[in-house]
This record gives sequence, C-alpha cells and structure tokens, in this order.
Amino acid sequence: MEKDRGVGTQELIDGLKRVDGILHRRYWHSVKFKEKPAAFMLMSKLRRACAMGSEDGVRVSELAADFGMTSPAITQMVTVLEERGLVGRRMDPEDRRAVLVYLTPQGKARIKDLYSALDDVLQGLVEHIGQERSRLFLELLNEVAEYFESRSPEGPRRGESC
Repeated sequence: MEKDRGVGTQELIDGLKRVDGILHRRYWHSVKFKEKPAAFMLMSKLRRACAMGSEDGVRVSELAADFGMTSPAITQMVTVLEERGLVGRRMDPEDRRAVLVYLTPQGKARIKDLYSALDDVLQGLVEHIGQERSRLFLELLNEVAEYFESRSPEGPRRGESC
C-alpha cells in the first residue's frame, strides 16, 4: 500500500499554472493589456513611486535591482513601453549619467484602468469565497511570501542541470 505523501510539488506547480493561465486568458485579455506581466509590475512600481512623491521617475538601475534584472533588460522593456506611449525617460537632474523612467499621462490612465479591473476581479473572489476564507487566503499568501523571501537563490536542485 502506497503511503500518502500529501501535496506534491507537481500539484502545486499545476495549481499555480492553472491560476496564472486563467488570469492571463480572462483578466489580461479582458482589459486588452498586450504587455507581459513584468510590464504591469514595472508600471505599478512607477505608479507607487509617483504616489510617494517621486514625480520625476525611478532610475533604471533601481528598477533593475528591484526586479532582479539587468539594466539592459529593463531598458529593453522600457523601450517597448515608451514606443506604446505608456512611459517616458528623462535624464536624472542629480546625476546626468542616470536615466529616470516615469509614467506618461497615457500610462497613468492605463495603469488606473488595470487596477480598477483587478480590483473588480479580486472583489469577485472575496464574494465567491467569503470574508473568512479570504482572510485565511491572505494569511497563507503572506506566509508563502515570507518563505520565498527567506530563501536564498539556490539554482537548480536535485541533480538538475537546468
């Protein structure tokens, strides 16, 4: 008789992929956001910075550090968003070697629409599962975040080469 191992990693991966896929198919497409989720995260960071008084923008190097990406990778994403009129770039007046990225008026309107749509989706989730289970879900999400924040990057595991 096989021993019950509980939840396995593949089940967690499958569950996360399922939720991610549904969010992309239904949420991202419903708001017609053609950029990748990383672009949404970058625009969200710029929105928060603006709300905290950094109207001039955020340095590319800071964005790269926050997202664990290289400055060239962030620059590439910024270029795409700039071509779509969602962000702009300017020289940092305090350090002329640094570049600041900021949301354009079109970008501010777009991120506002995205957050409004996301708020509707999440409010629907709260209504669907109820207040008590929503609180439990939030507690679990925070525990998951704390777990991942406490781990150091280890690279491939269990003899995997990639």
